[in-house]
Amino acid sequence: MSDAMDEMFEIERRDSILILRMNRPDRRNAVSQNVWLGLPDLVARINAMDDLRLVVLTSSTPGIFSSGADLVEFTEVGFDVEWSISNQRAVGVALQALAECVHPTLAAIDGPAIGAGAALAIVCDFRIATSASIFAIPPAKLGIVYPQFATVALVALVGERHARSLLMTARTIAAEEAVQMGLIDRVVPDLESGIMSVAGDLSQTSPTAVRLLKQSIRRAVNDPTALSDDLVRAAVTSADFEEGVHAFIERRTPGFTSKIGHE
Repeated sequence: MSDAMDEMFEIERRDSILILRMNRPDRRNAVSQNVWLGLPDLVARINAMDDLRLVVLTSSTPGIFSSGADLVEFTEVGFDVEWSISNQRAVGVALQALAECVHPTLAAIDGPAIGAGAALAIVCDFRIATSASIFAIPPAKLGIVYPQFATVALVALVGERHARSLLMTARTIAAEEAVQMGLIDRVVPDLESGIMSVAGDLSQTSPTAVRLLKQSIRRAVNDPTALSDDLVRAAVTSADFEEGVHAFIERRTPGFTSKIGHE
């Protein structure tokens, strides 16, 4: 990885779980432009890990998820307009890459998830948080506009009404309200048990079906009229399909083994 990515992330492999821990506590895990630029390549390398069942995005520091984009950079470049536009474009590309990760993704949040930090969580498939977590999306207080992909992802997650409330007022909400509006899935007593709960649920499912269903859900959001023949064909020609059907008929737990490229 690049120096910026090495500085930003600690990476732990735990069986079929890959954990990305943001590790920039002195800047409250603020995300620099170089990290945004490097994130698509990191996701591409994660996509090539064919035996993963879950990718977790979290923090190495309790009580800090991410304060969002590194705004110090804006002052260092003298508020250059073209730099700002290119930076927001890089943010959008990085968020889209994370959203399209082939593996299920989980944001495990403790403490503030602000701005682009919240956006990183929003584009994950699942979001859990401790009761100490807070959320804010403050472009209105900074005089900026977020990349369109981030706004689309937020509206798809919480709906237009809640998106307006979060974006246009820039208010800070607690974890309980975040659950009520659908910004996060649930509040957990601790992140470790929450992570293992999600991992346990996924361990009972077909890796092939989960990857294909993730594509199907993305199509449902982006183009509800799109056909799914290719996804259906990929599913019913996989080893997981045969195993799942036989296990159901035989009233036993299926032993799914499919990996990317080995359906």
